Amino acid sequence: VDGGMPAHGHGLPTVPKVTKNLGSGKYLVEGIKFSMPGMWQLTFHIHVNDEKDVVIFNFKV
Repeated sequence: VDGGMPAHGHGLPTVPKVTKNLGSGKYLVEGIKFSMPGMWQLTFHIHVNDEKDVVIFNFKV
């Protein structure tokens, strides 16, 4: 899990981590803090066996 404000050129002020597998393809991510309002981006790097994927969410805080 990674993130930041691309328009400002900086990342998150914290280091988010996947802390728990909740089952049924759901996971708990903790440690996400947004330091200011604006457009943010979160990137999730997903690894299952030998397969990898990336999902990017863009949203306004």
